[in-house]
Amino acid sequence: MRRKEEEEKEEEEEEEEEEEEEEVTARWWQRRSVPAPPPRPRQRQQQQQQQQQQQDGEVGGGAPRAPGPRHGACRHRRG
Repeated sequence: MRRKEEEEKEEEEEEEEEEEEEEVTARWWQRRSVPAPPPRPRQRQQQQQQQQQQQDGEVGGGAPRAPGPRHGACRHRRG
């Protein structure tokens, strides 16, 4: 019985961490005044990135984009 409860707790914690990561990701995009990509559907994200690259190309480029929203995530997860 206890093992099952512990597993459920772990799953809940993981879900909370994922939700937290998504919030952090959204804030990251807001700080860079770039429209936030939709959280899950990957295909739609790729299309948006291609559109952004095309727009950037037309304007004349500029600095390369900052690393994605998961930048640094693995470092602060280890305690």
